[in-house]
Amino acid sequence: MGRPWAAPGWQSSRRPPSKCHPGGRPAMEAPWSQLARHDRVWLVIPFRDRDRPGNRAAVVDSTGQKRGEYTKYHLVPLAEPYPPGDGALRS
Repeated sequence: MGRPWAAPGWQSSRRPPSKCHPGGRPAMEAPWSQLARHDRVWLVIPFRDRDRPGNRAAVVDSTGQKRGEYTKYHLVPLAEPYPPGDGALRS
């Protein structure tokens, strides 16, 4: 099946697709959903969103469905200049 997590055009020498990737967020999330479905595992995928500051992670279940997003609550002082999250998983 190859590398189900590799987005079209993605090479190991490049950064993984992000919001600036052609296709936006769906193009970034699709390979991770496929990997979760293929290996039947839950995934927590860290990402940055230019529109909403914060140290975020997307949660994908073993069927490949996105369950929500989490914003980190306990930040590293002076290293993470983001507003903290509230600890909730948001849809």
